[in-house]
Amino acid sequence: MEGVGASLFILGSRLGAQFLLVFVVAVSVVMHAFWDYDPASPEAVLEMTHFFKNVALAGALLTWLAQRRALERLASTKKLKAL
Repeated sequence: MEGVGASLFILGSRLGAQFLLVFVVAVSVVMHAFWDYDPASPEAVLEMTHFFKNVALAGALLTWLAQRRALERLASTKKLKAL
């Protein structure tokens, strides 16, 4: 899923960004559960770092998706006004 999503995203596909978003959210919760560790342990700090890195990536993907949709809407309204 990650490879397909990344390939589609590189080509500018919204579907690719959506695949990556689902992947990043799922991996964050399942693989980087920092709350299961002792807060003072180095493993907890490492997992928390990875978790919040993925949260930032998810935010970036959401921003990209929102901007892409806004640009598509803007382009379609300009086409309608030109007619």
